[in-house]
Amino acid sequence: MTRPRDLEGRRVGVSGLPSDPAFVAAILRHDGGDPRTVREVTIGFNAVGALLAGRVAAVPAFWNAEGVALSRHGLRVREFRIDDYGAPRFPEVILMTARRTLERRRPQLLAALAAIEDGRRDAVAHPAAAARVVADAAHARDTGLVRAQLDAVSDAFAPGLRLDRAILERWADFDARIGIVDRRTDVGRAFDFTLRR
Repeated sequence: MTRPRDLEGRRVGVSGLPSDPAFVAAILRHDGGDPRTVREVTIGFNAVGALLAGRVAAVPAFWNAEGVALSRHGLRVREFRIDDYGAPRFPEVILMTARRTLERRRPQLLAALAAIEDGRRDAVAHPAAAARVVADAAHARDTGLVRAQLDAVSDAFAPGLRLDRAILERWADFDARIGIVDRRTDVGRAFDFTLRR
């Protein structure tokens, strides 16, 4: 397969989350394919095993986790990243809290952001040590896999913590358009752009 529409008529593994079929349909439509021809198979969160066993031709997955793991298993993968097929650049990880917590515990949230930023800076400066810490915390035996995953996201770590409102606005449009949410998210209400460390 060289492009998303090559998935027509093929088996695609989905986790069971409603976002998976929406993303598959979005990239197929953007590439001129018909998502109704895809045979979805629920595989839970066993994307690596399902692909290695040949049970499915593709899965929606994280390129920096399952993609890295598959490559380390020797499976040549072709990544169809959603932002190459009609979506804006993905905002990666965002932190969530209740509005009440935001209002009542702002100093603690600022301290948490400062600690996360310190950890980000340390991970960029000392990736091997960061991989060991993450592997220990996750009780993972394969520190090499953790290091490869950290290396995969190093560019995303580089600029530091920040919310990009323009990207979040484009994602709100995209999520509503492909049906992940019933109505468009009010980005100004959902995110606090003033909370800075």
